[in-house]
Amino acid sequence: MRFWVVAYGLVGLLIVLLSGVSCSPERNRAEDYATKTVEGQLDGAAGRIEWAVQGGADMATVDAAAGMPHSVFGRRPIEGGFELDVVFRARGEAGGGWTYTTAWARSCVRYSVYPGPSPVVDAAALDCPHPLAPGEHGYGQDNVTVEYEPTTAPRTS
Repeated sequence: MRFWVVAYGLVGLLIVLLSGVSCSPERNRAEDYATKTVEGQLDGAAGRIEWAVQGGADMATVDAAAGMPHSVFGRRPIEGGFELDVVFRARGEAGGGWTYTTAWARSCVRYSVYPGPSPVVDAAALDCPHPLAPGEHGYGQDNVTVEYEPTTAPRTS
């Protein structure tokens, strides 16, 4: 009797170890997919905000241009304009059957917006607060944080 208990225990342990090894590449792929999607969301967000401000858009439209309305988690006036704190999130999926996995990536950015005839939108990396309020579709269960790297120099006054 004791032999079978030990044998079943070893077989169970072997299954757990092998399934953990086989899931690791799937987790990496899911994180890569999520990261690439977040990077795609970051591309052009400042330009969309600038376009909305130039058109005299209200705050809800500017929020939507930044990402989605639930993506703006901070808003404050500054001299000559306002700031928006925005989180970009995405889900990546990989594998199938026993190896299916989901991963979430996020990136937080602070946009300093200076409206006017020639609006200026500066973007800077922002540490995501922990935890961000959970939102739709599992938001808040982030596995990867993508560091935002601004592509333009900040505005000087």
